[in-house]
Amino acid sequence: KSLWQTSFNQLYSINSILDGLNNSPNITLNVKKQLTGEALFLRALIHIYLGGVYGRIPYVTSISYEVNQSISSQNFVSILSFSRKDVEDALLLLPENAGKGQRIRPTKAAAYSLLSRIALHQKDWQNAAVYASKVIDDPLYELEADVKNVFLKDGKSVIWAFEPPVALGNTREAITYILLGAPPSNLCLSPSVVNSFNPVDKRLKEWVGTIKDSNNKTYYYAYKYKQNKPAGTPKECSVILR
Repeated sequence: KSLWQTSFNQLYSINSILDGLNNSPNITLNVKKQLTGEALFLRALIHIYLGGVYGRIPYVTSISYEVNQSISSQNFVSILSFSRKDVEDALLLLPENAGKGQRIRPTKAAAYSLLSRIALHQKDWQNAAVYASKVIDDPLYELEADVKNVFLKDGKSVIWAFEPPVALGNTREAITYILLGAPPSNLCLSPSVVNSFNPVDKRLKEWVGTIKDSNNKTYYYAYKYKQNKPAGTPKECSVILR
């Protein structure tokens, strides 16, 4: 499936959740608040990614085919405005923190992080700094001193991440990007990307892997995520915000 089709299928599901929550009298208020906040946050995030890739897109907030078949596309400036409103609404509903365990549910910190990113796109420098400071000043989050720990599920800098699929026990990034043979049959890092790193950059050492083919030609691959085989206890998670 294409990014376009997959993303709009996800948006339909999100809007279905919001519609269901609005019309469900048997859900407790706290649960309804959290799920609504999460759905609004995700709706904004997906639209931002789509707008960044395709430029003009519709901002879909309905599950009605009659509405959606006639909805007009919006430029990225408008997409940012709609997204900002969704995240501001989500901020009022999301919990302060994720509690114990992995940070796999959006929180106010995730909302502040996304609002800061939106404000940067809008050149709203003052609010970008204000939103970012909400996370920077939070003692729950801090920069990792060792780059090897950045993508671990209990990483100190992780704000929000995807939980590894249970059946796999590891991240899709590790499965997709780590090369098991050369030449690669799928994808690899270009030498120009690798050469753009300073030779003493720790990210070059820890986040870029190498493999050679039978002719001793070197290929490079993304190695941020290292656990690419099923494991009883996953050590990594797909970090979305940090």
